[in-house]
Amino acid sequence: MSADLLRYDYDNFLAPGNLTDQGEPCGFGGCLYTRPADRSDSFFDIAPELTLSRELDQGLLWMRIARGVRAPQATELYRLQSGQTVADLDSEVLDAVEVGIRRAGRLSWELVAFAQRKDNFIFRDSEGFNVSDGRTRHVGVEVDLDWTWTDTLRLGLRGTYAVHSYRFDRDLGGETIVSGRDIPSAPRRLISADLNWSPIDPSNPQLAVESPGRYYLSAANTLRYGGHTLLHAALDYRISDQWQAGLRLRNLTGQRYAERADFAFGNYRYFPGAGRLAFVNLSLDW
Repeated sequence: MSADLLRYDYDNFLAPGNLTDQGEPCGFGGCLYTRPADRSDSFFDIAPELTLSRELDQGLLWMRIARGVRAPQATELYRLQSGQTVADLDSEVLDAVEVGIRRAGRLSWELVAFAQRKDNFIFRDSEGFNVSDGRTRHVGVEVDLDWTWTDTLRLGLRGTYAVHSYRFDRDLGGETIVSGRDIPSAPRRLISADLNWSPIDPSNPQLAVESPGRYYLSAANTLRYGGHTLLHAALDYRISDQWQAGLRLRNLTGQRYAERADFAFGNYRYFPGAGRLAFVNLSLDW
């Protein structure tokens, strides 16, 4: 169990309100932000955790119940939109249950199922105000495999399939949140794999792939990003007992993809990922 106490003391050295830095009313419909008056905010949160486990033959079985908390950030409390004078926010609370099993051997694997509920989810409402009365649900499974195929080949595979959905209804003006719909920018599927080859003792080439699945771009769940698949390669080579060299190649195929995508202000927005990249390193072990 852990307990956290966080206190903010906000001192405004300018005139509070929707005013310019000279303390005068903003023209053209007002300023974008409002400066709140001096204030203090405290958040005291307790996060209990309970884990039950049982050792198996070359493995482990466990169940974990835990609570996670996140106090509001300073920008969420004091960077207010025009028209909002106070952001009365609570700490976000995440209650989680997970059950997992792990086995070791030539084929090592781990399987985990989880269910989570988040309350006091902080978001912007239809007026652009920061509020904390959102609720979400997260249910899924995770798998991690490590297979020693031969003396020189090893295969790793990691994947998650989870549904991240809303648990409340709200009209945001431009779009509407409906309970049960997927949360935007939250792919259900995440997969990565790597193949490690050790043909000779001092070298270790690797080929890896990562693939986040498609996800919705809007709360209405009508627009989607199709996901992407990236291929990477790496090579580590030990020159001597002290010297080691390495080569990292990212996005071998030059795939055009978005690190994040969404739909806002009537337009698709893509935050592009990097193209082909190469990194070379040389290290000395004293």
